[in-house]
Amino acid sequence: MIAASGSVMTKRHHLMLLALVSLAIVQLGHLLDVLRYDPDASFPSVLENPRAFLGIGLAALAFIAVQMQWRVARGLALFAGGGVAIGFILYHGIPFDLGANNPYWGAHSHADLIRWLTVLATIAVGFWVAILAVKLERVSLGDACAGPPLDA
Repeated sequence: MIAASGSVMTKRHHLMLLALVSLAIVQLGHLLDVLRYDPDASFPSVLENPRAFLGIGLAALAFIAVQMQWRVARGLALFAGGGVAIGFILYHGIPFDLGANNPYWGAHSHADLIRWLTVLATIAVGFWVAILAVKLERVSLGDACAGPPLDA
């Protein structure tokens, strides 16, 4: 497969694209889950959450960067995956209410199994994206087409 920039996409690039789509989907699932348990939540106003917009937007931007094979693709993917994973750990994992977080355990616990699953899935996929970003290499069309010398 040839990317828009003319470079050949490697299997790692394809896997990274899949991981970034997964990261956006699990975040969207977590965001939309509020419609299940909050009677005051409504669609589309639930999509106005700025933290969710940032995380999903970073995943989308990193997807575009990897697809187009921009030089910043690795960094964006690492920032998107690691940032979302660490952000979810801090936002939902701190067991006491700081006002700027939403604790899912401890004295202020209010999460059910489905909410925990969406959080844990988002953290796992975020770290998956970050790990793939560290391993992602850039392959140019010239490198991919280079073969043995003609006189060999």
